[in-house]
Amino acid sequence: MLFAVKLGKPIDLFLGKHAIAAQKERGVAKKLIGLTPNDPIPLHGNEAIWRNNVCVGFIRRCAYGHTVGQSVGYGYIVHPDGDVITQAYLNDGTYEIETLNERRVPATFRPKAVFDPTNARVQGNYGDMT
Repeated sequence: MLFAVKLGKPIDLFLGKHAIAAQKERGVAKKLIGLTPNDPIPLHGNEAIWRNNVCVGFIRRCAYGHTVGQSVGYGYIVHPDGDVITQAYLNDGTYEIETLNERRVPATFRPKAVFDPTNARVQGNYGDMT
């Protein structure tokens, strides 16, 4: 939730301010990411998330996105070396989702929402949202 806190605002005195400032400075060790499987498989939850052949987390929330026509999963990942997770680390990986029958399916990392990633619909543009 670091993205939701603006530390430079005039009214910036709140419980936990120092902890959030320290976390922003050092980076996060756990990150919520979105993935979509490249094969048309259903996701049920608790599937392993693999990045470059190393298990880095598990799918925690998932559903079939009827508008986008595929399953969408969200899960927390951690760096296998205990380092902080950077955007470069997220973008440079090759992801797979291990299904419940232990088959690994290639997956696409989604840094933004799968449906309407540019927030066009919020702005009144109801054209193509994918």
